[in-house]
Amino acid sequence: MTYLIVRKYDSGSEYCKPNYHIETYSDNLKDANKKLSALMLLNEDEKHYTFSIVQHHDQDPLLLTEEVA
Repeated sequence: MTYLIVRKYDSGSEYCKPNYHIETYSDNLKDANKKLSALMLLNEDEKHYTFSIVQHHDQDPLLLTEEVA
């Protein structure tokens, strides 16, 4: 199983849609949590960014869930 760390950029403007970007990935949850913590610390001053961990099975298509969106 692969864990994707997804960055969401949302300016809060009604004219712009949120933007999603796969920041990095990991093959185990422990490393994914470490990377997530590091990214959150590096971007703590940026109020428009949020990060989420998404599980991805290699054979399935990638779909964003409601908790990420």
